[in-house]
This record gives sequence, C-alpha cells and structure tokens, in this order.
Amino acid sequence: MRLAGPRSGQDASLWRVTGPAPIVLIKACVHEHVDIEGEVMMEAMKQIIIGPRSPLALRYAKYLSEVGGRTVTLVALSPLPKTEDGDRPFHLSAEQFASDTSRAGDVCLVLFDVRHCCDDETLMQGVEEHLRRNPGALLFLISSASIHSGDLRCSRAETKLHDRFGPLASRLVTLRVTHQVGPETLVSVIDAETHSARGRRSRTFTLLEPTVGVRSPNPLEALSSDPNDIETTRSRGTSGASGFRSLGKLLPRPGASMPETLRPNSVSELLTLYHPYSYQHVQLAGCNTGVKHFGWEFPGKTLIQTIRTARRARVRGDRLDVDAGLTLKLAIECLRRVEKEFYVVPNYSYISMGTIFFVPVHGSGSDVSTLGETIEKALLYLPDEDRFLRIKRGDPNFGRYIYRPESKALVLRLTFRIRDQTRYFVKQSTHATPRAREIVDHFSDPEAVNVEIRKSKAADDCVTIRKYYEHDQIASGKPLELPKDSLGRLWDRLEETPVVSHLFHEYVRRFGYHVELFLSKTQFDRFWKAHRELPLRKIQLRRMKQDGLPHSPCSDCDRISADLFMKRSDKDRFLAFIEHHLPDVHFNPGKHSR
Repeated sequence: MRLAGPRSGQDASLWRVTGPAPIVLIKACVHEHVDIEGEVMMEAMKQIIIGPRSPLALRYAKYLSEVGGRTVTLVALSPLPKTEDGDRPFHLSAEQFASDTSRAGDVCLVLFDVRHCCDDETLMQGVEEHLRRNPGALLFLISSASIHSGDLRCSRAETKLHDRFGPLASRLVTLRVTHQVGPETLVSVIDAETHSARGRRSRTFTLLEPTVGVRSPNPLEALSSDPNDIETTRSRGTSGASGFRSLGKLLPRPGASMPETLRPNSVSELLTLYHPYSYQHVQLAGCNTGVKHFGWEFPGKTLIQTIRTARRARVRGDRLDVDAGLTLKLAIECLRRVEKEFYVVPNYSYISMGTIFFVPVHGSGSDVSTLGETIEKALLYLPDEDRFLRIKRGDPNFGRYIYRPESKALVLRLTFRIRDQTRYFVKQSTHATPRAREIVDHFSDPEAVNVEIRKSKAADDCVTIRKYYEHDQIASGKPLELPKDSLGRLWDRLEETPVVSHLFHEYVRRFGYHVELFLSKTQFDRFWKAHRELPLRKIQLRRMKQDGLPHSPCSDCDRISADLFMKRSDKDRFLAFIEHHLPDVHFNPGKHSR
C-alpha cells in the first residue's frame, strides 16, 4: 500500500490512500522515509489486534483509525460493543482466526489482556499457528503494571505466553501498562519497537506516564519497610496500629502527599521500569532518604527504590564487588565478616551503594575523604541510549558520569577498593573560640587518620575536636571498630527501630532544616567569622580533599564540609546570609532539605 503525503495547503495529518483496500481501513502515524520522487512512504506491518474485550484495545484501534493508514484485523474473544454510531466494529472470532490461513507475510500481533487471552486455548492455538506460518512476525503482549504490586495471575500469564510463543516469534515485546497509558503511547512504542535495530529477541517494558496525582502515605506501610530486607517482602502485619495512630501529631497530615513508589525485587524487574520509554517519568532512589528525611518532592514522577534489587556482595582480595542496591550498612557488615573495611565511612550508613556514585558521601578521613574516591569500576545502564556501559577509574567516561545524577544513568554494580580491618583510638579535646585558621590546622594532623569537629550551637564558645588514630601511643581507651562518635552511631540505631525512625524523619521534615556546605578556605574563613550570629543548632566540620573529578564539588581544591542543622523557621534568615556572603558556595545535593 502506498500513501502519499498531503498537498501544499492541506492538513499535514491527512493522507491519500492508494492500492487495494485493507480489511479495516484506518489511519496511523508510522515511521516514514522519502523516496526519490519525494513522496512519503509509510512503512507499517499489518496489525492483528487480539482480545479487544479490553477497553484499551478498542481505544487503540480507534486511535489508529483516526490518525493514519494501516491494515488491521480485530480478533475478539466475544462480540464487540456497538460504537457511538450504533455499528459493531468488524472483527474475527477466535475460531475464525484459528482456522484462517489467508494472511501471509510479516505481521504484527498485538495481544491485549494477557490474563484472559491465555485462558482461551482456541485463540492460543490460532496465535501459535499464525506464528509458525509467518516466521518474521512480531508479537506484542499488552500486560498490566499491576505485576509490580504482586499480581500473580498476570505474572503467570506472562510466563506462560513467553514460554509458548517466545521461540516462534521473530521478536516478542511485553508492554506493561498503567491506567494512565493511552493508545497514542502504545502506538508510538509499538512503532518504535517494530522498527528497532536492537538485537534482543525478547524485551519487557513497563510504560509509566507522568503521574496525575499522588497518594497519601500509609504510616503502617512506612513502618513495614526494612531497608536491610533485600528479599521480596510485599506486606507485613499491622499489629500495634492503634497505638501508633495515637501519635497523631507526627503522622502525615490529611492530604499530605508522597510520590508513587515502586520497589522492584530484581535488576531485571528494575530494567523493565527504567528504559527509553519511561525514564523521563521516573526518579530513582535507594533507601529514599531524600523523601523520608529531607522532604524532597518529584511532581509527576514515579519513585523507584532499588534496595530490593541487591543480590551480590563479593570480596576479592582488596576489592569489593557489590550490587548498587545494597545498603552501605550491609556492605560494612559483609566486610567485617572477612576482616576488611572501607577506607572511609559516613556516620549514617542506611544509604544504597549506588548513591555513593552520584553524591559525595564522605566521612572524616584524612587521606580518603569520600567513598567515591575508592570506586574503581562501575556498570551503568544508559536509558536514553538503551545500552550498558562499563567504566573504570581513569577512563573519560568515569569523570563524565560520577557525581552527575542529571545524566539519568542507572548504576547497577560497583567495585570498591577496601583494606584490612583496623582499630581506632580516639582523642577528644575542647577548644574555646578557635579561629578559622586553627580549625583548618587541626585537619592537617599527620598522625590522625580521621578528624571531626563539632559545635552544638553556633552561639557557643567551645568546639569539640575528635581525632582518631590507628595506634594507642597518642590516644588511649577502648578501641573502636569504626571512626564514629556516639552521635554518629545513634543514627544507625534510629533506623533499626521502624517506629522511632518514622517519627524522627517526620519530625525533621516538618520542623527542621538540614543543609551541608562545601567551603573553600576563603569561604570557610568568611563563614566562621560570622557563624555565631546564625541560628544554627548543629555544626559538624570535616575536610574533603581535592579529587579532580569534573562534577565534584572538590574538583579544584580542598574544601571544608559544614554539616548544618536549624529550625525550619530560621531557614530564610540562614539563606539570606548565604545569598549575601557566600553566593557561589557549593551545596551537597544529597543532604539538603526541601
């Protein structure tokens, strides 16, 4: 069939159809090219739409009929409803389709509602015979995104159809749809996959559209989520719900909203959600600290947590290979069992390992500042290019992607440098009204392997300096397994108790404001001279070393990290100070309240 483009002055959506009339004449926007005569040629495989009991199937056929030209056959499981004009759309019954041998040549079968179609053996035999007669045929299965919420019936139907038709179809593509996906999206994706040059015979995509609304968070659901649980746990009991509800002041307010959240249970499931057709509508997260603690919002996007996708953590000499979804907490425990450790650890370890690739996660180390400095290799998935990319330190692509979350890359696996486990001895001292220069000098102690400086309130006179050593000649006392003070260790203990964790994060989101600055020496001097006038309730200082990475806040020089906390009501006063005195200061994008 040849379709010529519109003449000058005509609506560009109109097409002239020449050649034999199809069984059902429809219009469709499909891939096109221009021949030597300048006419537009439409390339489209004949489509057989199966199972239009589904409302989406009928809308899909109607959309095609309204926007372009295509050869289409409808195969219905039951008589179709009348149209608005009172007519019934032309269709074949399952029996007619199974016995039909007239349709030859490459075709595209689009099978809607896999759960019901799978139960019709006559229809399935027809599909099977059709695929045998047409070895170049494509098969699209239109399934449901409810599979990500534990829809076992849908999952079994998909598996059954894949096992039966996968070896017969030249390519089998499964499209899982939500109620928000319209026929225009299906047409676009099916056309793209029909003409795709990708070599994989079988693909599965969950099509996520911009979310129209958000759901109110369920506090009981929040309590049931365990960031250490990397196995499948869809739901848990709600015992003690009445006691929790009595804490009404810190429960989410009526109408309070959280992003729609999906928690895939494997990397393969994760890749069905994050791909060329949906990545623009997705926000990736690990333990979801940004939303839970800092109150981040992602309007129109679906939040996808990766912590349940973790399956692998393997130590090989001085290297650790780990899935990006694993929590830092579990990675530390894994290393401890083989008497190994990271070169530096933060106070808070309930984050995913993938976060370390995109955010400068740091501790108080003197030689190694961030965990990112110890990443040697990474396996990424690039959704815009639909390909995997292996990078290693020193490659141009390593600097291109690390600390650059706007790249939209999905990190799947990481390799870290590790070292033999050691013990730490701490020496604590208090200093009254130290100057900025004195603070910086404390970070240069050649014997200390970790240095951390705290101040409870900005208005206080004294600062507390804790230095950690690997031998007891300078410091004494009970050795520590990790260079964390009591407050730092408290962070992890809070997360280990779901009720306490929920209340704590809810309190911070509602009443607190958390921010971290990366200050050059000049900026730190300016900040320190004025800091006592600021409404700060916590100041925690560490040094971060220059790393030369193009997207790092420490790319060009050493910096002092200032981890700050204040009441939310004091936020405007603080930000006004920053705007006036430190307009070009670097913020930590991973530690910043909404």
